Amino acid sequence: MTVFLLLVLLVSVIVLFAQIRRLSQKLKYLDGEFYTFKQRFASESPHIAPVNVEKPLRTVQKDKSQSREEHKEKSRPVYQVATPPKPVRSRSEWEALIGGKYLNRIGAVALILGAGFFLKSAYDNNWFSESVRVIIVAVYGLLLIQIGTRLYQKARIFAQGVIGTGISVLYLSVYASFNYYQLVSQIIAFVLLLVITAMAFYYALKYESLAVALLGWFGGYVSPLFLQADIPNELNLFLYLLITSVGILAIVYKNRTWFALEPLVLSSVFVHFLYWYFSHFSTDKFLIALVFVSVIWLLFYLNELVTILKDVSRFPVYRYFVSYLNVSLFYISLYLLMEKCHPGWTGRVTLFLAIIYFLTSLGIRKIRPAAKEHIFQQHLSAIVLLILATAIQYTGYTTVVLWSLEALLLTSFAVRFKLKYVWVCSLLLYGILLFKLVIIEYLFKDHFFSRLDIEGYNFLFNLQDFAFLFTLFCLGVSRVVFKTESKEGNFYRFFLEYGFAILFLIFCTVETDDFMTWYTSTADQKYVPVIKNYRLLILSVVWFIYSLPTVCYGLRFKKISLMSTGLIVLLISHFIALPQILQGFAPVEKFILLLNIRALTLVTFAAGLFFYVFYLRRHTQKYWFIDSVLVAVRYVLIFLLFALISVEIRDFFARKLFFLQQTPDIPNFQNTVERLKNLEQLFLSAVWIMYAIILLFLGIWRKITYLRTVAFILLGLCIAKIFIFDLSYLKTSFRFILFIGLGMILLGVSYLYQRQKNFLEGKQNNSAP
Repeated sequence: MTVFLLLVLLVSVIVLFAQIRRLSQKLKYLDGEFYTFKQRFASESPHIAPVNVEKPLRTVQKDKSQSREEHKEKSRPVYQVATPPKPVRSRSEWEALIGGKYLNRIGAVALILGAGFFLKSAYDNNWFSESVRVIIVAVYGLLLIQIGTRLYQKARIFAQGVIGTGISVLYLSVYASFNYYQLVSQIIAFVLLLVITAMAFYYALKYESLAVALLGWFGGYVSPLFLQADIPNELNLFLYLLITSVGILAIVYKNRTWFALEPLVLSSVFVHFLYWYFSHFSTDKFLIALVFVSVIWLLFYLNELVTILKDVSRFPVYRYFVSYLNVSLFYISLYLLMEKCHPGWTGRVTLFLAIIYFLTSLGIRKIRPAAKEHIFQQHLSAIVLLILATAIQYTGYTTVVLWSLEALLLTSFAVRFKLKYVWVCSLLLYGILLFKLVIIEYLFKDHFFSRLDIEGYNFLFNLQDFAFLFTLFCLGVSRVVFKTESKEGNFYRFFLEYGFAILFLIFCTVETDDFMTWYTSTADQKYVPVIKNYRLLILSVVWFIYSLPTVCYGLRFKKISLMSTGLIVLLISHFIALPQILQGFAPVEKFILLLNIRALTLVTFAAGLFFYVFYLRRHTQKYWFIDSVLVAVRYVLIFLLFALISVEIRDFFARKLFFLQQTPDIPNFQNTVERLKNLEQLFLSAVWIMYAIILLFLGIWRKITYLRTVAFILLGLCIAKIFIFDLSYLKTSFRFILFIGLGMILLGVSYLYQRQKNFLEGKQNNSAP
């Protein structure tokens, strides 16, 4: 009883605020109209200057009567009317609003609560018989309705409150007769509630009162919650909800200003159904439940189609909301029923529903092509249902393949009929597709739980690779199909190009990682430690190779998305490879000079960067940043070659030292170790100097300034190393060899520059390979 009274109070407050808002809008409108009329009459006074209107040049001779009419019309002065200020309620208006309306609504709530408390007191104190109590309350409600109808012409707001109170009291009497006293059966209670609901909407239409209509809706749909029997009769419940919904929809169709009732009715019906489903549903009731939710959906669906075809809706946003609400609530209920009783048919039923919405969109497009927003709504519903049907019916990479095909079909459909919103749908589907393919299917399902089926792995010939390649194919075809030149079209193409480039990079990474996982599990165990230690280095090589065609293709065809992706991947590949390159070779006993995985990586990087230098020089005029990229690539190429010779010499002597330490009992062991370390530093300094001399020679021969600059920097580093480190570390015999060689080299460089004095003072050529 308390819950019911609180609900009645809540509805009364909602109705109260709705009425206040409606009256406030009417007052503002009337005040603005009054202000406009006042300005119009005031414009006749001479102190308001008219605004001159320039006459357009006449190029065509018109008849005299038409010219006279136009002259009269244009000769009239046009006055500038200020925007009326927002009206402010006076003290008397506030007093009338509070006393005439607010107190009326509060009084209605008080009367309803009084009837409820009377029933409660009569029940607790055993006043009268049970039938007499209910009759007293029912007569009380009818009397209030009669008083309201008599006084409507004299006091409209007061009469609406009294009528609403009487209807609420009648609802209360039916509830008490069934729930408290069991005077009537459930079916009779439903019939009585239908009669009271019909009475409420009759008075609502008669007196054009939305408040009474809302009260009828609230009482009609809340009362069944209190009429629950121990053994529920779902047929009675569903018939009651269906009849009530049909009646309210008919009323809304007649009075379109009461559009708020439609989503309220729809939500109430499905709330009742979901409450019944979770409380009393069993598999033997599947058919009646399916028929009920289908009929309710069809009822609102047909109402929507009639509204669209007759163009009687003045609230398009509201219509979209009701349509989406209808399909959402229906599909949730349908999904629960199908998954409970026939899970194998859920995807097919979802696909059937998607086909219905798609065919409806084609029908609306043919009958009323101007209703583009409604066609969009039908298309969107069909697309979402199609995606859901695929996800329900299939799993894993099969879903990925089918979603890729659907995204391609959506792109073709959007291009064929020039539907921008379908572009957006296809973009979103591609985004969902990438997330499922990479995050869900690859990382979570495979990588963390069952990363790779070693026995069934086939390089490039497995379902995972097919899903990646088919998605790439669909992305590429979508980019070729989409040729619309517009701002939205440019964004779509940009997204497809980026999506293709990123997905192809992910595919290369995935396939390389899978291959290394398979190789370390099946190959000779002596190579396994090297593969494990340089796994990231191998991936960086794959990324670097990937960047080559991506950047070249982007530059060749002016695809900034592909080119930028390739350059970013190029940068990331070097950041990943650099720590692997600079660290010592592991295991060092497997090291072979210039014939190891790290050396091959450095050679590959160097060859690729050398190719970059030649290719970027041919496209420096296309983009402003190509010159900066070219300079960076040149310096990175020089550094990689320097790193190659340095780490190879270091690890060559590290390998010799490793095997030497395995036999510490040889004669003069400590002297041999010291001699080996001195030789390492001597060779390192000598090779650095030779590398600098080679760069200097190439810079003079090819007239390349930056090579000579780098050569001088390296010579400075070598001199600093010799005087700071080698002088204190090496033995005297090694110092003699090192300094004699350094002196001869530096004198030779000085002589070479003296011979090239005229060249150095002349014009320099900064072009470089």
